[in-house]
Amino acid sequence: MIPEDSDAFIAPGDSLTPADCLQGIDRNPATSLKFSELDDQHPFCVRSANGREIVIVRLVEAVPGDGSVTVSLNRSAKDA
Repeated sequence: MIPEDSDAFIAPGDSLTPADCLQGIDRNPATSLKFSELDDQHPFCVRSANGREIVIVRLVEAVPGDGSVTVSLNRSAKDA
């Protein structure tokens, strides 16, 4: 679930940079994150409400039925 005060974007391919994330959020923001859209490790990003932080997330594994999920995270922050 995406926090209500944050923005998100799902990459169409297998790579995503902070600049790609910002561009994607402006052009095609995601309103939900479904595991089926994140198959094959398609990365997605979430921008904080204040616009200062971006986290790029890659789904590594979602275990069907038990709710456990493994992800890889990269964080980027703007200087104050």
